[in-house]
Amino acid sequence: MRTLKNFSKEVSVRNFSSIHNKILIVRDTGGLGDILMHRMLFEDFKKQMPSCHLTFACPKAYFEGVSDHLYLDDIVDSREVNENDYGVTYNTTTICGKYEMATAPNCDKHRSDIWANHCGLELSNHSMHLNLTSDEIAFGSKKLRAGKNVIICPKSAMVSKDLDREQIKVIVEFLKKHNLHPILLHTKPLGMELCEELHGLTIRQWLAILYNSDAVISVDTAAFHAAGGLGKPLLGVFTWSDGLIYGRFFDLVLIQKHRNLDKNWTCGPCYKWFECPKLSQEQGLRKPCATEISREMLEKGLTELLDRFGI
Repeated sequence: MRTLKNFSKEVSVRNFSSIHNKILIVRDTGGLGDILMHRMLFEDFKKQMPSCHLTFACPKAYFEGVSDHLYLDDIVDSREVNENDYGVTYNTTTICGKYEMATAPNCDKHRSDIWANHCGLELSNHSMHLNLTSDEIAFGSKKLRAGKNVIICPKSAMVSKDLDREQIKVIVEFLKKHNLHPILLHTKPLGMELCEELHGLTIRQWLAILYNSDAVISVDTAAFHAAGGLGKPLLGVFTWSDGLIYGRFFDLVLIQKHRNLDKNWTCGPCYKWFECPKLSQEQGLRKPCATEISREMLEKGLTELLDRFGI
């Protein structure tokens, strides 16, 4: 269990000397996308305090998501860390959700900036500094075929962000028609038999697959943020969260029923993942902002992806 800082306990001169430049950032939960976006914070902490010892605390399952960051000194388990060992602690676990709900439907900040502002920082560089080893890169290369491989990540941890089978089929058929090799990438088998699937990978292996791909097509999930951080040609397909905000620092094509992109769509993005003003709970978790993503929208976005990045 994490030990919280005891503010009533006096700190000796000796103890203060040993901890005054130690900074702890705590993220008690995932998901992996949020862990990856935290990578945008660390460089500016080091630029502000070059002599600081910077530690990131998160669940052990996500250590591989930050283990290679050149501006991070330590990674510790958020369940075991003792905050009294650090001069200052910033807990980023809930601040982002609170800000997005308070400003919805017009949230104006990327999550990395929300966290940074909570810590008293203005980010000057939103780089994730994702670094893969030559062995990791070689692993990813061996997993892909000769020719151009396009990774499709159609599922999130939240059903309301997912593409359905017919939408995935449109994407797969379009890519095959253009002599590209589509690969479905997920944590577990999707069993759709539409194209090749990869699953059951570690975080580093998963990053290596994305690194070696020629393009990535993703819903609002970790793969979207990883592909953006790696600078891959990227097509994002979003529903109730704002793709223009989440993709602000990436070069991407966005498909979304978005009030700023379609004057006839006034509904969202609304950030109301838990409800929907356009349908009742009895109608299921997938909302119109997901179900109304049409073949025409998908094919238009796919065409723009290929044209913009010369794929």
